[in-house]
Amino acid sequence: MKKEYKKLILDLNNRVVTLAPTDLIINTHVCRGNYHSTWASSGGYEPIAPFLFANENVSAYYLEFDDARSGGFEPLKSVSGDKK
Repeated sequence: MKKEYKKLILDLNNRVVTLAPTDLIINTHVCRGNYHSTWASSGGYEPIAPFLFANENVSAYYLEFDDARSGGFEPLKSVSGDKK
């Protein structure tokens, strides 16, 4: 995924978050899909961690780590602040 596209999506997400009520807790679920045992992507979170985990203005992430195509836990070092 190109850096410009990642930044565009991150900026869009953060602009939407700024419109939310201050007491609303916003989380991101990074899902690769699993409809009828099919999926859209594979691999670890390394390509998106520096953009998403470090810069998205959310309270928590819901991530997949239950199979071989999800990668390891190393990218979690990019999670900033007090996110869960």
